[in-house]
Amino acid sequence: MSIGMGVVYLIILSLFLGSTNIVKAAAALPCDDDRCKTGSCNSTGYCICNLPDPSTILDGDRPFQGGRFCDEEMTMCDGTNSFWCGNGGTCEEIVQGESYKCQCQTGHSGEHCELAGAPCGDIFCFHGGACLVENDVCDCPTD
Repeated sequence: MSIGMGVVYLIILSLFLGSTNIVKAAAALPCDDDRCKTGSCNSTGYCICNLPDPSTILDGDRPFQGGRFCDEEMTMCDGTNSFWCGNGGTCEEIVQGESYKCQCQTGHSGEHCELAGAPCGDIFCFHGGACLVENDVCDCPTD
């Protein structure tokens, strides 16, 4: 009969924390045979993974560790997560967990909707101008 890593972990924690904290330490043990990389799981046996800081998302398609045990490289993009795309753009996943494309709001463009203006052939339309696709020219507002 072998001693599981969870038991060893509890014994070591009890030496440092004292016996009154063993229950708290047991609640923080990784779920399902210590496979959870974050050491935190929910009531259904899935790990609670750490998501990337939303302020760093515009650096590119930053992957994070997800999946049942937080050991799979993934990207979070389901068409509603605006923090992947700036200025109100929405993210559209092209290949699950591998690549995505931003659908930008009118008036913005770029890989992450970070540019003001809309692409129009080889030029950009600014200040609310609309692209006349057939001629690749901007139709600018009169005011």
